[in-house]
Amino acid sequence: MLADSYELSCKEVVKRLTDYLEHTLLSEMQEYVETHLANCPGCRIYLEQILQTMRLVRGLSEQQLPAALKHARLQAFRSWQHAEGLGTLSLQQETET
Repeated sequence: MLADSYELSCKEVVKRLTDYLEHTLLSEMQEYVETHLANCPGCRIYLEQILQTMRLVRGLSEQQLPAALKHARLQAFRSWQHAEGLGTLSLQQETET
């Protein structure tokens, strides 16, 4: 258990933001993140940028992506798969637009 006076660094908060947004942190850690966000303008701006990106992405559909961007995204994913040693996972054919 963390001490009452424990404070998170910006780096620690950034590492936990996904879990924070998904409400998967333990309640005590959730409070530490919220306290940090209340007192750190830089981390609040970073959180707002993440939230804004999420809102924008939700508004996109596959049909709105230009073919070149869709191809580049698939290539980046495949490169990541290879680098992580994941092999080839099932993806929709990139020719489907």
